[in-house]
Amino acid sequence: MKGGCFCYLLTGRVFRVTKVLDGWGAQPVQKFGKRLRFAVDGAWLLVSDTDRHRVIWLDWTEWKVLGIFGETDRAGNDFWHLNFPTFVALKGNKAIVADSGNQRLIRLQLQFP
Repeated sequence: MKGGCFCYLLTGRVFRVTKVLDGWGAQPVQKFGKRLRFAVDGAWLLVSDTDRHRVIWLDWTEWKVLGIFGETDRAGNDFWHLNFPTFVALKGNKAIVADSGNQRLIRLQLQFP
């Protein structure tokens, strides 16, 4: 597995892994890269998938993709591409992405599909 999200359950005084999420489907394009950063607000989760040059917007309660910003495995410096996005922040329907390879911050306005 390259990268993933681990779900833990507290049982008494010990946490145990209940689920490992390495993507949102079986296709290679639906798998996460090695370096991930997360931001959560309510049911919404933003995943900065640094090595795959994209940010994925998910409903984490259903593990459903709501949108993808950037083109998978293709870095770029125009409006539609990212280059090693690192940190993400999320509050309501507003998000900030640190597009490190392009040395820029991108403000996103998320609209539910």
